[in-house]
Amino acid sequence: MSKRYFFFFLVLTFLFTGCVNDMIEYFDSESYSVRIMKSSELFDKFGNISVSSYNQVLTIKIKANLPERYFPKDSLGEEMNKTRFYVALFPDIDTRYGEKDSFLITGKKHVFVSSIQVMKENQDFTLKIPLYDFFFVPHGKHKIYFKVLQTGFRHPYRNEKKDTALIWAIAEAEIDVPEIYKTTLCTDSIILRNDESFSPAGMDFSFRAGLPDIYWFFSYDAGNDDEFLQTFRSCEATYAAEYHHPDTVSFLHYKNLNQLNISVWDRDDFSKDDFIGEWRGNVGELMPDKGKDFQELKFDNIAKFRIKVLNLGVPMN
Repeated sequence: MSKRYFFFFLVLTFLFTGCVNDMIEYFDSESYSVRIMKSSELFDKFGNISVSSYNQVLTIKIKANLPERYFPKDSLGEEMNKTRFYVALFPDIDTRYGEKDSFLITGKKHVFVSSIQVMKENQDFTLKIPLYDFFFVPHGKHKIYFKVLQTGFRHPYRNEKKDTALIWAIAEAEIDVPEIYKTTLCTDSIILRNDESFSPAGMDFSFRAGLPDIYWFFSYDAGNDDEFLQTFRSCEATYAAEYHHPDTVSFLHYKNLNQLNISVWDRDDFSKDDFIGEWRGNVGELMPDKGKDFQELKFDNIAKFRIKVLNLGVPMN
């Protein structure tokens, strides 16, 4: 097979794989009806909202087929074709004035606000939200309220603007909120190997025996979507072969727990951080053996990683 045909076959394979994945998502996703409670005249003519969920991720799609000559002219007669659309979710909405109380999620106000810059007349954009972010509402059917709002117009290069918002809508949809749980892990210490196969000395270029700056990293994917990893990065033990800093990590999950990921690294100032070791496994493997305070993991260049499950699967909703 010539290189040209091989390259064509490779591209075709990637395209086919993407199409198959899109088809799976299309048929397996659950669509929810959307009721527009109030909207501007232009949104009624040119806007559309759809809500669905797939793989424990809620998707809100906004379609804006903007009319011709939608963008106003600035003082020099040039189009002010820079604008943004925002989406914000609320537990309740007053259709006259907007939100009553904003969501407060993980300490962030309006965490569900998303925006996109529009530079053309036909524009679609998507807001994705992991369903575990709804841990504060009871599981089952639940109404959500959201507002789509276009900001004013801006010139893309000059500081000239018009604050008129022509497209906006307030809508509601009833979604299925799954059972959501929280698990908490607690660590005690990390000890690196020091034998004929691996030595922490010399890992770093320094005048202190070249010992590494150790830190560890945790990640959990609740819905098989790398876009919404829950992560934790520890502090560092500098110029050390051991890490002695108790850490507590909590993460949200659904009824069925996926695998956890723990990795240990050496922080470098002048290059990429050096990999020391990685563990992937189930939360049950972190339950201490009888008579022990912590479970002791051993993997790659880690002689001992002391960790335990502090609270397992605490119901949140």
